[in-house]
Amino acid sequence: MALDASLKSPLLGRQTMTGTKPFGVGFVFTCLGAGIMFSWNGVLTALGYFKEAYPSHDVGFLFPLVFFVSSLLCQVLMLRFGQGLSLPLRIRVSFVSSAILLVFCPLTNFLREEVGFAFLCIIMSLLGWFSSVLQSSFFGLCGQLPPHFTTWCMSGQAWSGLIICFCRIATKAALPDTHQGLFASAIIYFSIAAVSVTACCLLFSVFVRQPEVAGTLDCSPVTLGSSRETVSAPPSPASEGAEHRKRLSDAICMEVDEGGSAANSFIAFKILDDSTRFNGSHYVHTAVTSTVTQQPPTSKSTVQLRDLFLMVQKLFVTVLLVFICHVITFSVFPGVMTRYTSSYGLTDEWLQITLIAVYNVFDLIGRWLSGVARRVGFRLYRCNGLICFVVMRVVFIPLFLAAVGSHEDVFSSDLFKFIVMALFALTHGLFVSWLMMFGPSHVTDSEEKERAGFVLTTALLGGIFTGCQVALGIAYLL
Repeated sequence: MALDASLKSPLLGRQTMTGTKPFGVGFVFTCLGAGIMFSWNGVLTALGYFKEAYPSHDVGFLFPLVFFVSSLLCQVLMLRFGQGLSLPLRIRVSFVSSAILLVFCPLTNFLREEVGFAFLCIIMSLLGWFSSVLQSSFFGLCGQLPPHFTTWCMSGQAWSGLIICFCRIATKAALPDTHQGLFASAIIYFSIAAVSVTACCLLFSVFVRQPEVAGTLDCSPVTLGSSRETVSAPPSPASEGAEHRKRLSDAICMEVDEGGSAANSFIAFKILDDSTRFNGSHYVHTAVTSTVTQQPPTSKSTVQLRDLFLMVQKLFVTVLLVFICHVITFSVFPGVMTRYTSSYGLTDEWLQITLIAVYNVFDLIGRWLSGVARRVGFRLYRCNGLICFVVMRVVFIPLFLAAVGSHEDVFSSDLFKFIVMALFALTHGLFVSWLMMFGPSHVTDSEEKERAGFVLTTALLGGIFTGCQVALGIAYLL
């Protein structure tokens, strides 16, 4: 359907708000999603180095715990006060701080072991704090946008793990397997991770300088059809008013249906937000009101606890499934994996790096499949079929534990470890992406969608924190 001159606007044209094709917006959100997880993936992939540098400490269980305790504490504060902070400012500060902290990670090796380990724990907690700010900010933003924005962000997180893992393999393989070589490879590796985070910060800064994006991020929330200071709809001749509104409605609907720029624009989606519903594959237009109202500027300063409880009630099943999925994942990963020994003669560090690479590859495939099989996921989500699949993942816990040790059976073979890790990562990436994608569809108001993203991120971090606690119990038993 071609749009005539009377309906053409920056929101409905085939160009996106950045002047690029829709792919450009997807690329930006994928890169920013990768930047969110560079700090955690940097720590995760370097666990072998930390294990060599601090042999008297069980870093495979302690570092994830310290990282995510700080993340959860920060997320609780973000839930209460996050919407009152400037989104661009908190994202820039978190990116820059994470880059600086990543550079300092290997430098603690110059200190005595106990002092260096204490400083490293402080660095882990700060990285967890800033990672939580980034996650809550981006998922709160994506919650206000169509589901494929969440898919791009989740895919970027998986890509970050793959990129970081490749960098670790390259730096370790290029230098001798000695203490000096290990330390030198760690410095190069963490420097690359810091540069990558800085590049994401610069990309975000350029992105938000676009006039349409800057206007959207800085404006107060809007509601449709309210009775306060109203701004009338674009004028049209009285005799053609009804026809004009119908053509405008059809144009918006088709642009969203075709994946056009209205589905890739912050401003367009804020206008469409209260007048569309998701049916599993695309957005269906229902009504366009003629007034837009500016809410009082104090409405976003803080979030009342009653509002949060109401949001949890609306999303209870989704919140519970996100929590369970991450409890299962972090009960055994990465902690139990650090206790593996190779049946093919690999060193412990190479085995761990290889397993992490397998995890990142199949986690990425799972997140990619969540977008390809969106209709299937939506049907499972609506009929609560995902409950069974998420709960069934508990079978991976005994499978991971069975692979610990050097006993001669099928469970101790490296092939078994790789297959279990692949299925483990595939199901995690797929199910979590579907849950984060469809969860905000329960609410219609733009501000509530942002709050829904915050609540789901809190469930995610709460599940990781609980999983780390379970992992400590498993470590004690092992």
